[in-house]
Amino acid sequence: MKFVFVGQNILGGLTLKELIKDNKVPSFVVTRKSDNYPNLVEEIAESHKIPFYKTSDINKEKEIIQKLSDLKPDIIFCSAWENIIKEPLLNIPKLGWVNFHPSFLPTYKGSSPLTWQLINGEDFGGCTSHFMIAKVDAGKIIVREKIKIGPDDNSFTLRKKCGKLLGKLAVKTYDILSKDPEHKGFVPKGEKASYHPPREKNKLIDWNDKVVNIYNLIRGLSPYPCTILAYKNKELRIAKAEITKLKSSSIGSIKKDNDGKLLVGTKDFFIKIISLRISDEIVDDYADGIGD
Repeated sequence: MKFVFVGQNILGGLTLKELIKDNKVPSFVVTRKSDNYPNLVEEIAESHKIPFYKTSDINKEKEIIQKLSDLKPDIIFCSAWENIIKEPLLNIPKLGWVNFHPSFLPTYKGSSPLTWQLINGEDFGGCTSHFMIAKVDAGKIIVREKIKIGPDDNSFTLRKKCGKLLGKLAVKTYDILSKDPEHKGFVPKGEKASYHPPREKNKLIDWNDKVVNIYNLIRGLSPYPCTILAYKNKELRIAKAEITKLKSSSIGSIKKDNDGKLLVGTKDFFIKIISLRISDEIVDDYADGIGD
């Protein structure tokens, strides 16, 4: 079965990596144009000498639309792509497009499912492969699997877990469709769908909330872009925090623990700031850099 892979970053890269590991190598790869951040999909394509094309908007560039048409793929696999795929692209592959989404659909549709699962304190997430249609994350499901979300997971660790699982689902999906090209997928019955908007670029914390909700918000936006603590005319980006058993005496009050780390009062308990993101580095020993 001839297929093209469209994806970017960690989720896309780990999906592609698992496919290649199982000797399922795409004939062509489409990824995003390079910026200041590493792109694992591009690195993998280069290392395996797979021809690839970089684009900022796959729907608008005539060159890539023509290239995909000329390739005549049976199917196109898509993982972690930021643009909604539109016609005529959707009509190019004979069997359609398959998206690999990091949630247990139909829950957590949209572009930032991992962030929102963490913010909402979910114990389980999941990954899903599904046929793509014009409506976002709404096509029939081919295969899906749940995954445990640990209490210490943040968006980076959960992304790595899901990337590997998405790769395994991609391998399963390839096997299913190569054996049965007429496979149509299924629509879950009696399961409530949910949609969440893109994540916020950063978030100033409202300390009037309960400590567990603040903790989940911090890990949902960590290690990037991070939640914001206003401290002595500075905006401190919180990379990691810890819930304490110390009851809060005053909402939003800030004091230093014995080790110099900040304790902030919430609606119920103090939360301890373990590390900060400073100049794009995670810093545990931050006490001397923020002043008394």
